[in-house]
Amino acid sequence: MSIVALHIAAEFTAGLAAAGALLQDGVLGAREVVLALLVGNVLSSPVRAVRHQFPYYAGIFQPRLAMQLILYSQSFRTLSIIGVAIIYYFLSAT
Repeated sequence: MSIVALHIAAEFTAGLAAAGALLQDGVLGAREVVLALLVGNVLSSPVRAVRHQFPYYAGIFQPRLAMQLILYSQSFRTLSIIGVAIIYYFLSAT
């Protein structure tokens, strides 16, 4: 496993650990924890993309094309996660 993969796993694991603690202590409910994790994922995506994906893509493509690919893929990813969060918000309201 590479250093980058370990770092990403550590960030994700830390978020899950914090969410689990909040859930177990009754500070947040399951619905709020899921929505917080989705929002955190959306907010952390741009930094993670530039820090981890750009060097990889720039090594394969020209830097301008690499940035365009990241911009398009991250835009689609962000919109998808927001869409799922909205659907989850309304379906879990019961």
